[in-house]
Amino acid sequence: MPLCSCLLSRPSASSPLENRAHPVANTSQAPNLEGIHREMHGITEKIRIMNKINARLEKHLATNNQPPPAAPISEDANQSRRSHRSGDQNS
Repeated sequence: MPLCSCLLSRPSASSPLENRAHPVANTSQAPNLEGIHREMHGITEKIRIMNKINARLEKHLATNNQPPPAAPISEDANQSRRSHRSGDQNS
């Protein structure tokens, strides 16, 4: 959902410090950056493992799932094809 521009504070030339973040009053309110970093590292490791598994699966499917053999062309289809070719040459 986009932010309404009327809710955002506008920078002013008279007080450029308004745009800076306010200091956190209590350190317990500060985000646990180390915990967030560890969690992100864990997520990236899981993604790396999933990518390896997917690559193995794709390789397995490519080698073991051969396409079905093509159906043989019936004699009627061969006759029809021959008659169309001979008709094209006579024209």
